Amino acid sequence: MNNYTYKLVFNPEKDAWNWYNGCQKTGFGVDWKQRIDSDVADKLSKAKPDEAYEFLDKYLKQKYQEDSETIRLGLEFINKRFEEHFELACQKLIEITGRPLYRDDFTIYLTTFPRGPYDFQSGSLWLPILWINPIANFMHEILHFQTIYYWRNNPKSAMNKMSKEDFEVLKESLTFVLDQSLVPPLEKPDLGYTDHHKLRVKLYERWLEDKNFDDLIEFGTNICHK
Repeated sequence: MNNYTYKLVFNPEKDAWNWYNGCQKTGFGVDWKQRIDSDVADKLSKAKPDEAYEFLDKYLKQKYQEDSETIRLGLEFINKRFEEHFELACQKLIEITGRPLYRDDFTIYLTTFPRGPYDFQSGSLWLPILWINPIANFMHEILHFQTIYYWRNNPKSAMNKMSKEDFEVLKESLTFVLDQSLVPPLEKPDLGYTDHHKLRVKLYERWLEDKNFDDLIEFGTNICHK
């Protein structure tokens, strides 16, 4: 196994970006701003970027003070989970996809907003401090990275020709492979989004035939075109 590394970073600017950006959009039926205080959500969803970040600078400084103990305990918990299970998580992802991880280093931005976006190009992902399944969330996002690098960005792959909408649905549905058999290092199986349940069931039935990720993607690509 290669020497994969990670950095856990608590950066207020990256945290503020997640708060603002998360209040501007929904994803697969999830309205992220419904998960925070309604007054804060309303302010961030309507404010211009400069106004929003000026508000967040004050709001988050106060939040960090008021929730300092909760944040400290959350950081300790996440750090412990990664120390114990990062290497095994990487190995399991390699076994599932049949490929080495697409890069050697990953940056994990810890955030106080309840959303975990990612940046494929930089190998970065956001991990909410209060979420209790940090390895499950890490594996979910890195599986996305693997799918993008080896199949979506590969001109020879049928996935390369999918529409953006179909690709996003299939990409999210493929995380069903992070199932009970991977606990640990997972804290819990990946259940995905409710809207994708029927597709995940079809993919699961195909996966049981040979547990070959290449075959699974080809199958998924075909049924998503229908």
